[in-house]
Amino acid sequence: MTLARTLLWFHLLGMSVWIGGTITVGAIVPALRRSGASREQLRA
Repeated sequence: MTLARTLLWFHLLGMSVWIGGTITVGAIVPALRRSGASREQLRA
């Protein structure tokens, strides 16, 4: 494995973690708002 391939692998891994977290938060926040969570609870 070359350095470029290793860096690409780490970049893709980091990108997938970032996007996965964004999708998760995007799904959780609206559900919490519908359940009546306060703004302070959403911030935590």
